Amino acid sequence: MRTIDLQNWNRQAHFHYFSQFNSPFFNICADVDVTRFLPYIRTNNISCFKASYFFVLKTINAIDNFRYRIRDGAVIEHEVINGSCPILNDDETFNYCYFEYHPDFKSFAENAEKVLEANRTHPTFKPRLDLDNIIHSSIIPWVSFNHFEHAKRIDSGDSIPKIVIGKYFEDHGKMKMPLSVSAHHALVDGIHVGLFFKKYQALLDAPEQHLAS
Repeated sequence: MRTIDLQNWNRQAHFHYFSQFNSPFFNICADVDVTRFLPYIRTNNISCFKASYFFVLKTINAIDNFRYRIRDGAVIEHEVINGSCPILNDDETFNYCYFEYHPDFKSFAENAEKVLEANRTHPTFKPRLDLDNIIHSSIIPWVSFNHFEHAKRIDSGDSIPKIVIGKYFEDHGKMKMPLSVSAHHALVDGIHVGLFFKKYQALLDAPEQHLAS
């Protein structure tokens, strides 16, 4: 973790401007192409959740602005961002589970399975409000949405990006999947969200390069 030198940061003016907003988060939803991704994970018996979520964290960690957070008026940059995602329980409630990012899929998937197994064995609803080296994220496999609004804690000082994946669907012979990205405008601009979609799509287009053991 390092502190950004605001006086010499090219986003200094933007940071101070958007930090004054009552609702500084903006959201972009778009469909990504999973035409190559889905057959690959099915053929290789790979969890769609683990693979798609691994790609989310891999993309987040590849873009500096998504690793920035606001603390007490300062901007810090985390070296690594991990994941926070609600996991459905048998009684249709959910618990927050926390997934460590590993740059290789095998290590990520093994750790993720341990987290999921621990939740199955001892399900506990315990939000980690003390963490900001994470993303807030959800998987909504029941709905192919084109807009997403997140629950917000009023005056919380939250600056954590929020990513949501929806139900995939067929569109003119191609398979598509909705993806929602919300970010704090004092730290992230549209160009950075555009880069997120570009990098995420590149991973989906070459699953064999990033998911093979």
